[in-house]
Amino acid sequence: MRLVIIINIFTSIVVFCVGVYFLFVPIKIEPTTKILFGSIFIIYAVYRISNVISKYKIMKQNEKIDKIHKASEKLIQDLKEQKKINENEK
Repeated sequence: MRLVIIINIFTSIVVFCVGVYFLFVPIKIEPTTKILFGSIFIIYAVYRISNVISKYKIMKQNEKIDKIHKASEKLIQDLKEQKKINENEK
């Protein structure tokens, strides 16, 4: 999953750079077309990076939830074992 995040971030940076290139580098294209394509590329790059960040946060949150579930299951299992030991001692 981390490789996918790195690829998405890299792609976002490349698309952002292409958008900046369209906006600020003199090319022999009609000015409105340059502005349109440059703006679209920049907006798409910002969308991708925000999407990557939100997916990363969700992934981290799910990892924490899994840790909590594993710890609670282990605690319940330990309590059951402790209860059996206490019952056997009586």
